[in-house]
Amino acid sequence: GRPPIDLCIGEWGVWHGGGSPTEVRYHGLRDAAVCAAMLDTFHRRADKVKMANIAQSVNILGAPINVSEKGVVVRSPIWDVFVMYRAHRGGTSVRLETGDNRVLGSATVHGERRAVSLVNASHEPIEVA
Repeated sequence: GRPPIDLCIGEWGVWHGGGSPTEVRYHGLRDAAVCAAMLDTFHRRADKVKMANIAQSVNILGAPINVSEKGVVVRSPIWDVFVMYRAHRGGTSVRLETGDNRVLGSATVHGERRAVSLVNASHEPIEVA
């Protein structure tokens, strides 16, 4: 008889290794894969996760955009993940089975259109059908 409890993730992001949380970090493909896996996790649990905010959008801790001291804007691989995952926006999350626990992912239905995102969580190529 209790109402469902929705989850709101205040801040999430990619931060590994030591160092100060305020230092500017440039991220690579591993960070992009982690970001994609996080978005897939939130998406698969869209029935519970109603909001999930990335911790930083510019500079510092897994930001998709970094600005150098000279004002040069650099888009990180995390930026590319957010661009790719726009395909899920406004759709309905549906169950996705990959048949391999090393493959993470999520799927969306938009009427007749489908969007599928997959993340290879291993260091080896994986074939999926």
